[in-house]
Amino acid sequence: MTPPRPRSQPAGPVVVLPPARPGGPPRRFALAPGRVFFFLVVVFVLGAGAGAGALFPWLDGRRAAAESERDEARRAWEELQVRFEELEAKTAEGVGTAAAGAIAPEAPSQPASPPMRISPPTDAETALRIAVARSKEPVTLLGEGLIVVQSERKAIPIPGGSLLAKVSKGGVWLEGVGTLPSGVRLENRLGPIEVNGRSYPGALELHVEDDGLLLINELELEKYLLGVVGAEVPGSWPIEAKKAQAVVARTYALMQRAQAEGPYHLEATIDDQVYAGTAVDATTKAAVTSTFGEVLLQDGLLVSAWFSSTCGGRSEDPAEVWPERPSHGNAVVTCTHCADSPYAEWTVQLPPDEIARSLRKAGWSDVNQVNGLHIRERTVSDRVRKLEIDTDAGPVTLSGQDFRRVMGYMKVKGAAFSVKVDGGSFRIEGGGFGHGVGMCQHGALGMANDGSGYREILTTYFPSAHVAKIY
Repeated sequence: MTPPRPRSQPAGPVVVLPPARPGGPPRRFALAPGRVFFFLVVVFVLGAGAGAGALFPWLDGRRAAAESERDEARRAWEELQVRFEELEAKTAEGVGTAAAGAIAPEAPSQPASPPMRISPPTDAETALRIAVARSKEPVTLLGEGLIVVQSERKAIPIPGGSLLAKVSKGGVWLEGVGTLPSGVRLENRLGPIEVNGRSYPGALELHVEDDGLLLINELELEKYLLGVVGAEVPGSWPIEAKKAQAVVARTYALMQRAQAEGPYHLEATIDDQVYAGTAVDATTKAAVTSTFGEVLLQDGLLVSAWFSSTCGGRSEDPAEVWPERPSHGNAVVTCTHCADSPYAEWTVQLPPDEIARSLRKAGWSDVNQVNGLHIRERTVSDRVRKLEIDTDAGPVTLSGQDFRRVMGYMKVKGAAFSVKVDGGSFRIEGGGFGHGVGMCQHGALGMANDGSGYREILTTYFPSAHVAKIY
């Protein structure tokens, strides 16, 4: 009998099943890898399809809910806007009263300024716009995620994060992009935009101004305050002095925004408040965040919250410095806390030739010789109200503040000064640094070092006002 031939071994995995009948041989089945893979793919595809069928309706429901919330928020804003317009109409008729956040009128006894309008959350008017730089030369802007914004859904990315901009005949020329209209908007999706070694959060707009570039930084108020307090107050100062500075700066910014005209609200210089972009230390950030939304109010109106470096012992009446501007909430107060300021006393020698040159540069082109300086009037705070300068072209009369502007604010530091003849020069002896209106910064420092809180500091320099949280 011929022995049975051995069965060939199946290729691939083998599945062994129990015998079909008792005592019978076990059943063996070979599994083809291709068929197994095909079976798993079919199961995956069917499962994914079933999952997608359940996921898409859920996502669609979430989208509909979000759109409903957006529409509801828009309706609520429109209702608020209508109510504020009605209040404005009543105010114009003399029926209503000015609301918190308005600018004080020139006659403080009869407040009639309109209230600040409420803007929708997506409206650009909720931000501040700061003129941060002017240049007749090309400007380089840096930012790894820099883009040129063309619309809400369209932007041009800038390779390498570096962009050269300059004025062209048709607007603003951008390297690699071309010429775009004045006001072109730039953003950095990955952080601030760097210009001339200074970094700015938010967006930058490039405008054509007098054949040069004007750069406007648009950003949130609280982020702006970080750059203001960081620039106006040294990092080593105590936090209570910084808090006082934050409240004053916030009040001033809102006051300027409410009355500003043109493409921006404030300058980034001493013309308004010094703003240094993102440069900030830890205590400055704490001072701004801990006073979030706090401003100075008097009679429900924003105080005209000015400040200067050193008042020299007494603050000034704002009408002596800016007779054309509102001066709500200010008073002439005695300050006993700035005696340690490096600007409490100062002296400068002014030769007649230097004064003559400064006058010619300021517009008195016929002046060649200065023969004398005479103080004719002083303000209630003992600052110079009227200074008469004897020249070969006739007398030139200036206020003390205008004399500072002509000679240079860093040279003649304040308007509280006296004049003496010292050899061939005029010896100017003075005290204080700045216009002297409102809060004295070195006085705030002295009070903070003595243990005073920021609210006490503020009510010292604005005695009729109070700190209020408006948002």
